[in-house]
Amino acid sequence: MGGAERQALYLAQALMKERGVRVSVVGLSNPGYVMDECRRLGIDCHYWPFEFPDRYYQQWRSIFRFAARLRRLGPTFVAPYCMPANLICGLTWRLTGAKACVWQQRDEGRLRRSDWIEPWALRLTPAFISNSIHAARWLETDLHVAPTRISVIRNGIILPKVSPHTGRWRDNWHISADKKILTMVANLHQYKDHLTLLRAWKIIRQSAMSSDWMLVLAGRYEDTYSELQTFAVENNLLDSVLFANRISDVPALLDDAALLVFSSLCEGVPNGILEAMTHGLAVVATDIPGIREAVGSTSEDQFAIPSDPQDFAMKVMRLMADPTVRSALGRKNRERVEALHSMDAMVHETIAVFQSL
Repeated sequence: MGGAERQALYLAQALMKERGVRVSVVGLSNPGYVMDECRRLGIDCHYWPFEFPDRYYQQWRSIFRFAARLRRLGPTFVAPYCMPANLICGLTWRLTGAKACVWQQRDEGRLRRSDWIEPWALRLTPAFISNSIHAARWLETDLHVAPTRISVIRNGIILPKVSPHTGRWRDNWHISADKKILTMVANLHQYKDHLTLLRAWKIIRQSAMSSDWMLVLAGRYEDTYSELQTFAVENNLLDSVLFANRISDVPALLDDAALLVFSSLCEGVPNGILEAMTHGLAVVATDIPGIREAVGSTSEDQFAIPSDPQDFAMKVMRLMADPTVRSALGRKNRERVEALHSMDAMVHETIAVFQSL
């Protein structure tokens, strides 16, 4: 599940169970696991596939059709996540009977539009929430949103208990107990940079220590999977790299892991890193603003130069070779998440934005 989807479900569950609020979740693309989770949690959910048509008159027809469907849910507030949903809800919320719409900026600026839709949606949306400081600055500088309309609310993260399923994935994948697992938890698509990670792993494989480690790439197969699989085959990496596809129990995998790696081109604040930090894992990740905001500046050992497999490999090998440093960084990472990413704070601050409207 993507980070924005995870955060939306966290908020929906808290509003429904702790505050007694009626919640409906509407998905505009890629139905599947999110809807399964909604049903499991007892959250009303709907799948309405939506894309803006090319022709002007078709756009208006699609917009009014969406507004009519949303109105039937009787919303008091509308809280869209990510650009397509932000745009369509920004345009239509006044037609649904809702009191307000709160734009949720969960990335650093993807899927923008160059036509009339974006400026009108921005003008009609009364409030914006960003999960990071740098994404809030993007709203100000690139979308020209007044700072007074933006609230920065950090992602809420549930601190894990000891998993009853420790060893589950290791057993399922037949990874021997003497091998340490380093993992990246992220769907395999164009906004991540798994290829730099695999190139770094190719370098690491030339060192003696690599025989004690297994790289697990956990995430839904999307548009970069074929390229990554081909690279692994051509470079004889499949004996030490596992493409795990989507997995249902990420905490169990993180309990089994010794180190998290995260290679990406652009991020808001990645849930995949925050969740690993709650498990007390050290991190080696691309040095971009969203990741640095998540990890903090506790150690430069945790940051690699973007798109530089040599530097990434060097940083990973340094932590692979030193369990004492890994453990110390992992403790600091967990302390940071506990201090800055409280679930209660995320829910309370989000409700405060709704109430202010």
